[in-house]
Amino acid sequence: MARWVLGCPECKQDFTHSEITPEQERQEFDSFLNSINKPQFPASGLELECPNCRHKSVYYRHQLIKTCAEIVELSAPPYPHSQKKRIS
Repeated sequence: MARWVLGCPECKQDFTHSEITPEQERQEFDSFLNSINKPQFPASGLELECPNCRHKSVYYRHQLIKTCAEIVELSAPPYPHSQKKRIS
């Protein structure tokens, strides 16, 4: 599911601000921006706590990023083909 995310300046991890339902995608689509409208924030910003590191920061509407990807940590080792091979 699509979502609005913010990036924590302390731990550098993204966290979800809000999810975007398919119904919102259809109803709020702005053809000029080729996206849906961002949620409203107060002009003075919105103080939120990062759920990862608990650091509090003030965020502004322009910092919201729309993503369709799940936020997951990769624990698998790199692909074997990505390692350089020595040719003798």
